[in-house]
Amino acid sequence: MRRYLDAEGVGPDLVVCSSALRTRQTLARVLPGLGSELEIRIDPSCYTFDPTDLLERLRRVPDGVGSVMLIGHNPAIEGLAVALCARGDRLDGLTTKYPTGGLAEIELPTGGWSEVGDRTGELTRFVIPRDLEA
Repeated sequence: MRRYLDAEGVGPDLVVCSSALRTRQTLARVLPGLGSELEIRIDPSCYTFDPTDLLERLRRVPDGVGSVMLIGHNPAIEGLAVALCARGDRLDGLTTKYPTGGLAEIELPTGGWSEVGDRTGELTRFVIPRDLEA
């Protein structure tokens, strides 16, 4: 996934990562592929299995932040992604299974992070590790 992120130019402004060891290890593995212009926050509130908690965390992102990468746990990450997406070409795959190491890119309205809510986004990318096996 790190090579994919680098090749595709995925570079969030902010990475919010659960404080769990496994998610911090995931962050360490993909970090070289995310570019150098980003802020990282290790946030214990993301150590949750409830998508509502992640939505509340997303709503607290400052409005000046253009893009956010959340690194967390299922079923919360999958539940959040499914709840946010109203449309998108790979939506069927997302609702079927969001595997460990998967990446969902969701375009949200530009009104501000505090306004993010259910079915306000469009799934623009959904990549799973199996897609990257060569």
